[in-house]
Amino acid sequence: MNNHETKIEQATRMPSADVPPDGLGWIDVVSDIVKDSSLVGIGESAHFVAEFNSARTSLVRHLIDCHEFDAIALECSHHQAEKLNCWLDSPDPEDDISKFSGPLTTGIYGSFLIWLKAYLGESGRKVRIVGADIPNTFSPVNEYEFLYAELYHLDPSLSDQLEELRTILSGVCGESAVLSAMSWSSLKAPERDRAFSIVSRFRLRHEALAPELERRFPKGRLDRVYSDLVALQYTLEALFGMSALFSGHAIEAETSARDHFMAESVKGYLKHHSQSKLIFLAHNNHIQKLPVVFSGELAGIPAGQHLASVPGYRAIALTHLGDTVPEMHFPDTESPVGFSVADEKAAPVGVGSVEDLVPDEADVMQVIPLAGVSPSSIRSQSSIADVDVKEAFDLVICLKRATKDLMVQF
Repeated sequence: MNNHETKIEQATRMPSADVPPDGLGWIDVVSDIVKDSSLVGIGESAHFVAEFNSARTSLVRHLIDCHEFDAIALECSHHQAEKLNCWLDSPDPEDDISKFSGPLTTGIYGSFLIWLKAYLGESGRKVRIVGADIPNTFSPVNEYEFLYAELYHLDPSLSDQLEELRTILSGVCGESAVLSAMSWSSLKAPERDRAFSIVSRFRLRHEALAPELERRFPKGRLDRVYSDLVALQYTLEALFGMSALFSGHAIEAETSARDHFMAESVKGYLKHHSQSKLIFLAHNNHIQKLPVVFSGELAGIPAGQHLASVPGYRAIALTHLGDTVPEMHFPDTESPVGFSVADEKAAPVGVGSVEDLVPDEADVMQVIPLAGVSPSSIRSQSSIADVDVKEAFDLVICLKRATKDLMVQF
């Protein structure tokens, strides 16, 4: 058995690896929380963690089997999601996921997705992947070739500006936000501003010409072009924010635009699929219903705070009690994503934190009751996020440890 086959076999067994498929009372608690919901966020306090992927498989299976959820939104673009759906639909159970996704998506979601493919094949159920995000690589190269080609046909008068935009963005690429932000930063400031200006003008022009465009072309085609235009504009804004963050010049809530895009994507999906029930798998910092705050400073307005206005939105956080946690270390020039993931000492469980509520004798997966308590923080990566946990999440589930997932190859 080769290394890839070993990982697939382990991933398909995930629900029984660290998380009991039943017992410990978590099923009844989750069912009570989600029974009237069509949108449930399931978070994680850190990416690339095997135990969180394992817990998510149990939670997602329960939501699909018992509550008829039929779609899963990920931190990826709709183009990336289309490829993943092609992979899910592939009849070959051994089909390598890396043929359909980049190393970052595979590292974050690979184990979960391999389990999902096996589960869908065995159960016969139909579940779609929804891309709720901008490209998780933050790279505008390749992702928007469809958009460029369509704009040439829909509005030929834009051809000169399209060529200018493609020339500016041709070197803004990478397999992660780290690499893409670095290449974006290498552009001169007037080039960055010009690219954003061109895309913004394209969007406004598309909106202004909509009645005439709809007379000439199918609405579905125009909707997809407009969706890509908006995504490209948000991608460039995210590059501005990430570059500022890495350079130490970030302003308050610098990265919030991306979360707003995710929230609008989720709302848009539910609007156009009114009978669907959607699971949103993302970091705790994206699904929480209150601002993201570290050391008293506002870091961002999360997608979950926007989604809190959606009737029945529920947010389930995953955290852990481990002394260490997989953490991103960058730069790493040998890594395909520009950073490596290795265990790092986790911030201690503090007094007043949600993790501090877990009894010492707790099982591998512990539902933390929030009734009558007011925890003021939760672990986030190797740090601590300041938040009124009871208001930010509807449920918190704590795992004993957090170890690096086998699908993370960097």
